[in-house]
Amino acid sequence: MYEPHIVPGPNGRPAPGTNTLSILAPPGRYTVKLTVGGVDQTQPLVVRKDPNAGGADADVAAQTQALFAIRRDLNEAAEAVHQVEGVRVQLEALARGQADAEAKRAADSFHQRLMDFEMNLVDLRLTGGGQDGVRFAAKLISKLGYLANGMASADFSPTNQHGEVQRILNTELRTNLTALDALFAGELAALNRLLTAKSLELVTVKPRSPIS
Repeated sequence: MYEPHIVPGPNGRPAPGTNTLSILAPPGRYTVKLTVGGVDQTQPLVVRKDPNAGGADADVAAQTQALFAIRRDLNEAAEAVHQVEGVRVQLEALARGQADAEAKRAADSFHQRLMDFEMNLVDLRLTGGGQDGVRFAAKLISKLGYLANGMASADFSPTNQHGEVQRILNTELRTNLTALDALFAGELAALNRLLTAKSLELVTVKPRSPIS
């Protein structure tokens, strides 16, 4: 938000305050498939549990199930951020190249509303440099990543506290997604009606991708 000198390269850059989540395969028998030049090759693979780990196979299975649930929430939150960012780009372009004062004010106003919403998911003040990551309270995506990393740090079943925090964060995500849909259905629709009346290009919203 406050660092215009940071310009992403052609391949983008990791967004500060966000997380990626890789989930280790639990112990079991698997088939590895490699396709090269249209030719499929398969080989069996056995994943064995670390004999020095304290948890049982059932603990690892429960942990894996919980991590998949968190990953779904992370992906849904990321989809919402992508959706908001796609609309913000259009609003910035509209305000920048707009001579109509009323349309510009409306675009600026809705843009601020979207930024206020997005701050619930990821802190737009973070730059990824220095100590800015410790200056501000963690947002939803950061909390989900922190929870997942804590769960995956050992081969044990999630604790009751893990489960409670996961439910709290999931509820927070649902609340935010409902609020975002309401913003698009209400304020964005009103903005587009104004733009239609002035024969200006409408602001579109890319649907969120389904999360499996």
